[in-house]
Amino acid sequence: LSSRPFLLGTALAVLEMCGQDLAKAYNKNGVDAFDPRYLISPTGSLVNPSDERRLIGHDGSMGHPSNIRDIPRIYSGATEFFFLTSSLLRVSVHALQRTRDEYNRTYRSQQDRLVALAKGNKDTSRLVVGDFVKRFATGLVGFSFLDDPESMGRLLDFSILQLRFLADFSAAGRDKEALLSLIPESMMKLPAQYIALVARSFQRLLSPHQAEAAVGHATTLLSNLDLSVQAQTELMRISGAFIEASVRREGAKQRRKLRPRRGGRTNEDNEVIIDKRELDIYSSLDRHDHGVVVFASPSSTRLGPSLVNAFIAMEAVEGLDVEKDGATFYKNMVQSEISELLLRLWMHPSGAFRQSIAQMPAQELNTFLKSVAAGICMEFDTVFQIVLDIRDVLENHGVGRSFSRQTMAKLQSS
Repeated sequence: LSSRPFLLGTALAVLEMCGQDLAKAYNKNGVDAFDPRYLISPTGSLVNPSDERRLIGHDGSMGHPSNIRDIPRIYSGATEFFFLTSSLLRVSVHALQRTRDEYNRTYRSQQDRLVALAKGNKDTSRLVVGDFVKRFATGLVGFSFLDDPESMGRLLDFSILQLRFLADFSAAGRDKEALLSLIPESMMKLPAQYIALVARSFQRLLSPHQAEAAVGHATTLLSNLDLSVQAQTELMRISGAFIEASVRREGAKQRRKLRPRRGGRTNEDNEVIIDKRELDIYSSLDRHDHGVVVFASPSSTRLGPSLVNAFIAMEAVEGLDVEKDGATFYKNMVQSEISELLLRLWMHPSGAFRQSIAQMPAQELNTFLKSVAAGICMEFDTVFQIVLDIRDVLENHGVGRSFSRQTMAKLQSS
């Protein structure tokens, strides 16, 4: 963490300096604005990890382009700043975002417990809390930059530009395909993760045009490239994040309508339970809800076959991914996300999505249905085992008795 503030400041400074110019250069020159061969040049290789998985050819099937010996010595400023900015963001902003996620997932609750202990005026507890805060001070300071609206706006624009470049490159023909094998997979996964984060939690920072562009570029990449299951998951989560935000927004509106009023004051939202599956998020979409772009854009019909194939591809994954995605990639969890997204798109009144699925080859649909059936059976088995575990706990300790802490912990985990 010691070098994160410097890298974060450098990344944001470079992005502020050249972000708009990079977008202008791309609007003018298209995919030729940035040359991927820079990544294997003597200068570019310094910011491009050689051991990182590539965007395509991640199984080793794709070699270097045939014109490998024709690597230019001099590259345009747009090329150098584009890949430099991507690398800086990878080791600063995106790394800090992962640190914050891990902190919230693992250490935040521990800090809250330590703070509660320190309130008892115990010197030892106060020393422990002080040491904890000191160790995480660097990361905690950096966390504040992640939610700065101005910085988020620049990061969002650049993330969409990265996906746009890769999507256009994937559609540029076979002569460009080999160059994609030079691009690290993180250059697509990290922007996709960031866009999904903003779509899920800070949707007001997105314009409708940005939302439509993000969904369109992600769908193009899913349709055109043979990506790893981790890469497919991150792209799919962009559309899922917009729909999830729409569900939360509609759920909050329904809670406000349904919760009772007492003495002029309303109860808390969580006192009214809403079945999210029953929410009508199609007729209530408005200009403030970007979930409409997932349903209304032409890319929604292309998204269906890609989601089905991604679901099938998950069958080859066994348990947790053992590389770097263990915290965010789990086979059953990802299949559940795909199923939720498929269900929401399937229920859209227009029927265009259902038609796109019906036009898929029968063999692919049969494989998909077998995968779904296997997943349902596995879930039934898991739930049944949980019920048996709870029954054993109740029988061993007696219904109505006061449970020990160990018993309550087992019940809660079940």
